[in-house]
Amino acid sequence: MEKQPHDAVSYGPGDPSGDHCAVCTNFQPGNPPQCSKVIDPISAGGWCELFAPAMANVASPGGL
Repeated sequence: MEKQPHDAVSYGPGDPSGDHCAVCTNFQPGNPPQCSKVIDPISAGGWCELFAPAMANVASPGGL
């Protein structure tokens, strides 16, 4: 899949639920940060409809 433009994936400020690019599997930290799915520029605090939580940030069933 080619990288998508911001408007095609509703990219913008972080989601009200607290989801944001920095905790997404598609996020690639760096200077500048990048996304494997969205055309640059992006921000660690941004969010889009392709958000996929990184496994370390997903609560396990039943909790601990």
